[in-house]
Amino acid sequence: MTFKGYAHVLGDFINTDEHASDKYKPAGTPVEEIRRTLFSDLRPGFVQSLKPGDFLVAGKGFGTVSSRVDASINIRAVGIRAVLARSFGMLFYRNAINSGLPCIECDTSGIRDDDALEVDFDKGEIRNLTTGTLLTFKPFPREIQNILHDGGLLEHIRRHGDYSL
Repeated sequence: MTFKGYAHVLGDFINTDEHASDKYKPAGTPVEEIRRTLFSDLRPGFVQSLKPGDFLVAGKGFGTVSSRVDASINIRAVGIRAVLARSFGMLFYRNAINSGLPCIECDTSGIRDDDALEVDFDKGEIRNLTTGTLLTFKPFPREIQNILHDGGLLEHIRRHGDYSL
């Protein structure tokens, strides 16, 4: 699978409390409102700048600190195709895969805001169409590719009627 989109760059150690957690919202806040404020403390207007299929690009330690499953669900729900980062918090990484959100570990230091990217999940390649550079990453194992293809772990189980990957 190959996808094209634009880069939206954040920094290092973006923890899940900074995503759009309802932790700091009044009880009963609609999820749509929470999603509209995704990363708004870091980049006001972030969600409004997205086009469906764009990529979130970060540095080291993306999704560290807590295991908020809503963080990955909200990122996917606003149209982000995948998160590219130098490293991830392991709980976030697993929650993201379970939610159907690909997380790609790679050297993101050469990617800038609004760079046009083409990501080939099968080959493990990220082509920066703006700069002409090529990055590589280790492709996902077949089992994880199947989960992502089906839109997440629960949908994978629904489609296949069992727990086999």
